[in-house]
Amino acid sequence: MKIQKPTEYDISFKYICENCGCSHWLFLREAQCPDFQIVCECMEIIKPQTISKIDIIYSQDKPVVTENNLPVDTLNKCVKTLCSLGYETAEAEDMIRQSFDKINSDDCSELVKYALKNFGASYV
Repeated sequence: MKIQKPTEYDISFKYICENCGCSHWLFLREAQCPDFQIVCECMEIIKPQTISKIDIIYSQDKPVVTENNLPVDTLNKCVKTLCSLGYETAEAEDMIRQSFDKINSDDCSELVKYALKNFGASYV
């Protein structure tokens, strides 16, 4: 079974009037408008801070230290590079670990080059 990412999202933000305590909800589009204002029931005007961007980050189970002593930061950089080329995360991790086992280098560019040259075709 393949894990799916959502096709749509609906993000809301809650603002509370400092004058009367009444709650007001804004959708992301409203909160992104630079001059958006809320008029409370008590006639207080609320000017919410503009939200420019929301990043959705999916959780990933990553080991703190890899089995073969490859630094986690190096592994993450290499995996990110391979994922940008279309590889799945698990495939990219496997390719980088195998590359590290063969060349025993923690240089990101060397690991990615070796992985693409020697293991890339088997994952395409």
